[in-house]
Amino acid sequence: MFDFPWNDGSQKFEAPFVGSFDNASLHTTKLTRNGATGAEVQHMLGGSTFFTSVAWAGKAILSRDTPSAHRYSLKPSKSRTTTLSLTATYSLQSHSSLHLPTVPQVIQSSQTWWANYWNTGGFIDMVSGTHTPEANELQRRVILSQYIEAVNEAGDFPPQEVSNLNSFMELVYGKFCGSPDL
Repeated sequence: MFDFPWNDGSQKFEAPFVGSFDNASLHTTKLTRNGATGAEVQHMLGGSTFFTSVAWAGKAILSRDTPSAHRYSLKPSKSRTTTLSLTATYSLQSHSSLHLPTVPQVIQSSQTWWANYWNTGGFIDMVSGTHTPEANELQRRVILSQYIEAVNEAGDFPPQEVSNLNSFMELVYGKFCGSPDL
């Protein structure tokens, strides 16, 4: 199911608030494309428009549950299939086609990216040559922070924790490259 709530951003720090499902008249959604292996929903919220594109393997259909709600259900056809593989993308622009990556392509891309991430760059080895138990914990935290940094910087916009100077430097010089003058 894909459910689109109304949200004006006023409660963005009220976790786990994602929006209000009771204000259906304040926004609109419509199924802009619907095919045998993919569909796209356009969500208009205030002055913004968002697109959710879904592609699937096998026989299924995406349909709106009721005209008064903004909920769409992806239902596989009645067959002996016990799994449904799908890929969903969320974007500010409509996709020109519904040729989204397949689940195996997403998995392969992710595996390639993470292998490259962990096999390039480096860090200081704080464990070799010492028997101090704190060294293992410190090393674990360094590696964990590298993972958290990669996950939190995985979009077009830096997380809110990044300072204004760092955000500016990232926009000007690229992520984590820094200025040659600094």
